[in-house]
Amino acid sequence: MNSTLEHLIVKFLNKSATAKEFKTLTHLLKDRENKALFEEYVRVNHQLNQSLYDADKDQTLAVLMRRIEQDKQRATKVVWLRRIGYAAAAVVIMSLGIQYINQNTTPQVESAPTLVKSDIKVGADKAILTLANGNEVALEKGNEFHATNANSNGESIVYTATTTDKPLPIAYNTLTIPRGGEFFLQLSDSTKIWLNSATKLKYPVDFSSSDTRQVELVYGEAYFEVSASTKNNGKAFKVLSRDQEIEVLGTAFNVKAYEEEEYTYTTLVHGKVAVNVNEQSKQLTPNQQAIVTANQEIKISAIDVYNEISWKDGVFSFEGKNLAEIMTVLSRWFDMNVVFQDNALKKKQFVGVLGREQSIEEILQTIHRLGAINTFEINSKKIILK
Repeated sequence: MNSTLEHLIVKFLNKSATAKEFKTLTHLLKDRENKALFEEYVRVNHQLNQSLYDADKDQTLAVLMRRIEQDKQRATKVVWLRRIGYAAAAVVIMSLGIQYINQNTTPQVESAPTLVKSDIKVGADKAILTLANGNEVALEKGNEFHATNANSNGESIVYTATTTDKPLPIAYNTLTIPRGGEFFLQLSDSTKIWLNSATKLKYPVDFSSSDTRQVELVYGEAYFEVSASTKNNGKAFKVLSRDQEIEVLGTAFNVKAYEEEEYTYTTLVHGKVAVNVNEQSKQLTPNQQAIVTANQEIKISAIDVYNEISWKDGVFSFEGKNLAEIMTVLSRWFDMNVVFQDNALKKKQFVGVLGREQSIEEILQTIHRLGAINTFEINSKKIILK
């Protein structure tokens, strides 16, 4: 087994992997053999963890030892267990890695998935650019766009500052990212913005005539790397979204404000931001998240940043999310509709990562093999989970 892969699997299952290591692991899992091996660990994790619900630690270790004995002929698949020691392996198994957290030990009756017809495609770089004059431009691979201070290769768009001594009227463009899309934008002040599926951002074409650099996240999710005010004549940067205002001083953060979701989430990666709602103002430090509730309260909590921003690096990272929450995220990326035949499926909990480049069939097959669903059906852009 590749020693790097072995090292990363152990670190991931032990919840000690860094964001960079997550990204490397995701890249390695693009290889079919690596992925199959990783899924074997997931299955072992799932089976052994299930015993925790009706057994003590000694019994769990006994299950682990029996499984190792059974797998001796597949030595490469358990070498990581031997190298870190059986006691340490038991600890790893008892912590949750990438797996379905099954609290029902009743065996399920599984049936083969049904594929009637699939029109579901993996998301891609695409957006609709609405210019200040109201004209719309479709941006996607193969469609270039060029304007006075903007250039797009169809997969991203970059603005440059206007060099003039005369004040110019502020003109606003809008980028709308459809379901099944994502896009990268660089503003004229060099601020970088990654836009997720089902997102709309309104921004000035140029900041030269404004006292404050201000953009509006109309809805959706965006990751910002803001150009420092010291590089922009001391101008502050603000992001408006719903009823909140975010004040920024050279930083990186994520904002999620989907129309169909009740709360607005602001996650700080590094730097400093203040979240303002009505008369309230709360500052965030790195690895904190501000949640603005329906009644406009601001709640601050410590979080695992990677779970919130991994999407921009091509990874879905789910920490204790239920199947309904996961399917909401996937439905935006794959531009599909999901129906739960049994509402009890919605509450099933998961921990793990998925590559955004994976097909929906691959993802559903993984969930199916883990025993979280009995089967599924795909018909055009509709998925039925059973």
